[in-house]
Amino acid sequence: MKQLYKYRPISIPTVLNQLWNVNTKLLPNHSSVQFFEALASSKANSARCTASADSMRTDQISQHKSISEQIQEQTRLVKKMTKRTNQLEERLTKIVDVNVSSLKENNRRILAQVSRMQ
Repeated sequence: MKQLYKYRPISIPTVLNQLWNVNTKLLPNHSSVQFFEALASSKANSARCTASADSMRTDQISQHKSISEQIQEQTRLVKKMTKRTNQLEERLTKIVDVNVSSLKENNRRILAQVSRMQ
C-alpha cells in the first residue's frame, strides 16, 4: 500500500499562521482579530491560573511544614515537661518519705517518754 501523506511535526507558529489565513479568507477582518485576541486572552488566563495554582500549592506546602514544625516543638516541650514532672515527683516522694520516717521516730520517742512517766 502506498503512503499518501507524510506526517511531519507542525510548529505552533505554523498552525497560528494557517488559522490566520483561514480566518482572513472566510471571515471579515475584525473577526480574525477577535479570534486571536480571544486566543491570546485564553493563553494569558491559563498562565494566570497555572501561576495561581502553583502559588496555592507552595502556600499549602509551607503551611504544612509550619504545622509540622509546631507539632514537633510541642511534642518536644511535652516530653521535657513530663521528664521534669517525673523528677519533681521523685523528689517529693523522697521528702515525704523522710518526713514520715521523722514523724514515726518522733512518735516512738514521745511514746517512750510517756511510758516512762507513767
